[in-house]
Amino acid sequence: MILTLVAVAVGLATGLARGGDLRRLGQTHVVWPALALVGLAIPTLVNAVDPPLAGLFVIAALAAVIGFAMANLHLTGMGVVAFGTLMNLAPLALNGYMPVSGEALVAVDLASTEELSSIEFVGPRQLQSDGDLLTFLGDIIPLGLTQQVMSFGDLVILIGIADVAANLVWTRRRKKQHRAMVAEEAVALILGEADQGDVINVTSPAQDWGTAPNPSAVSASQYSARPEPAAPEVVLRPMDAATFDRP
Repeated sequence: MILTLVAVAVGLATGLARGGDLRRLGQTHVVWPALALVGLAIPTLVNAVDPPLAGLFVIAALAAVIGFAMANLHLTGMGVVAFGTLMNLAPLALNGYMPVSGEALVAVDLASTEELSSIEFVGPRQLQSDGDLLTFLGDIIPLGLTQQVMSFGDLVILIGIADVAANLVWTRRRKKQHRAMVAEEAVALILGEADQGDVINVTSPAQDWGTAPNPSAVSASQYSARPEPAAPEVVLRPMDAATFDRP
């Protein structure tokens, strides 16, 4: 739980450092939050009570977390959380418990080599044996700072949680700021309050390819197989000239 809180704090700090805003948290749309509560509550109760068939309860909790993550894939980082939870679910479902490395326990001083044969675990955990499946996904990573043994799935979940927290306060606000900047510069351009070089191009040119049409008079023969070498002159008839010269 401590590492989860650390991951959330690191993620929020990262998002804020990139220009995020904590007010974005209240605008987040979360689907099926009850699944997340179930996924967190069941393992806590299992560790406190240590009931029979604890493995089935934890499997149900992990399945709830995966369902919650998949329902909220619109939140960046939830896919990583789902993948890490699946990594923990696989060895637990195949073995009925999570294999724990004896060497990792000794490395963090949770037990001595002589005590490994008599150590008792709380919840669906057992000391790793030769017949276990997917032991590389079990609890094999010693973490001396907190004196615990973790799995690769745990590390992936923590990375996903940090990613979710960072994007909750940063992503959409960045897009909103960009849209506001475009709108302000467009208004300034229309009102003539900004220089041409200081604003971005918010409209498309009338013609962005080829050569602009020649404003002088042209002959229809330019579209024939033998066009005239020069454009015809505009000749004013006497009536037209008289009209133009009239005061």
